[in-house]
Amino acid sequence: MFADVVSLYRESGRPAIAAGVFSYDGAQKQTLMASIEACKELPSYEGFFESEPEEEDGRVLFEWKLAVNECGRFYASIEDFAVQCEALGRGAVPANYYLQEEDFLSTAGVAPEKLTKLLEIVRLIQALSKLSFATSTGTGWQRLLFVLPAGKDAAPRTVEVDTKISLRSLDAEPVDAAILFGITSADADMTLHVNEHRQLFRTAIATVLARRLPESGVGAFEYLIENWSEIVSLYQLNADCYVQNFSFEKMRAEIGRIELDYATRVSAILGESSSKLLALPLSVAGLAGVVGSNSFTESALLIAGMVVVALILSGVIQNQLFAAERVEAGFRLAISDMDGGSVKYPDSLVASVNSARQGFERQLVFLQKIYAVVRPLAWAPAVLGTAIMAVRFEVSAFAVVSILWACALILWVASLVRPDLISTS
Repeated sequence: MFADVVSLYRESGRPAIAAGVFSYDGAQKQTLMASIEACKELPSYEGFFESEPEEEDGRVLFEWKLAVNECGRFYASIEDFAVQCEALGRGAVPANYYLQEEDFLSTAGVAPEKLTKLLEIVRLIQALSKLSFATSTGTGWQRLLFVLPAGKDAAPRTVEVDTKISLRSLDAEPVDAAILFGITSADADMTLHVNEHRQLFRTAIATVLARRLPESGVGAFEYLIENWSEIVSLYQLNADCYVQNFSFEKMRAEIGRIELDYATRVSAILGESSSKLLALPLSVAGLAGVVGSNSFTESALLIAGMVVVALILSGVIQNQLFAAERVEAGFRLAISDMDGGSVKYPDSLVASVNSARQGFERQLVFLQKIYAVVRPLAWAPAVLGTAIMAVRFEVSAFAVVSILWACALILWVASLVRPDLISTS
């Protein structure tokens, strides 16, 4: 095991390594001898003794040849690990490695702070490769492709990033890529609108990288790490705008639904009473009968009929006005939540709210005007018929009015017995 090789190196006093070989010439120790015996059992591809260890007079002499494969490698320091390990630039971390300066074994111990930063950069490369439109792999790096969308006066632009880890990247501020990890994880694939958020992050990366000046000498990946906080801020701003626009679109659709629903209800109020308003021509016909009649009794009966029709139409109109008030209250309640926060809504949504309110109010006022005209018209035949009868038969207006009130009283009593007589149903 690679850990046995590291143990041998530590028990040897962590000597210098030259050409992939470290040696020991010193006193025998129990722990050292145990490590030597363990390493003798290792396969040659994990390292081997250049020659059989020599033991004499309590001393031991040996040379160990380190492996040069992925079974485990020694690196002088974290910086050496970052530059020399090709797997890191491809977004992979080897399972077995040892850092000499920090005396750190990958499979044991707490990682130093700088190594933690390096491993976060490697995780960042992994996430970026999932986000990139295309990737290609080179020696120790990946080439990622991001696209900056077309602007008002600019065509679409591609931005390439070679994920070569440099010491400059390692010395930059730590990268907090929690948001990126979240939207590129496997669990996020089932999240609503995750593809839109990924596209927003791609755009944020491309937008920031497009500002890099090639002549500055700063690599694209170095520039990305140094300006990571700006990328995250730009993504969050774009994401907020997207969420708000999505919510506003839903609200705009809801406003349209409310407007159509309540406009239909107002129209239904007039539609329900229109068949009953057809009784108005009957009163006009009755007035014609009063004009052509020479009989007092016949004229009185005709006028009584016109009064009954007028009372019924007045009741219908009043009932429909009550219904209109209820519809108006419902509309204002439905629109109140959207109308109350209009100060922070975009202009297009505020215009939709105002348009819905004004359209409803116009329709409601039109309905009220219709009923304001129809109600006097309902009584006009009865009033004119009464005046004609009073003149023609030379009877007092009091007598005629008494007849009319008697008819109204009869209808009122009938409505108590049968309330549905003047119902709109």
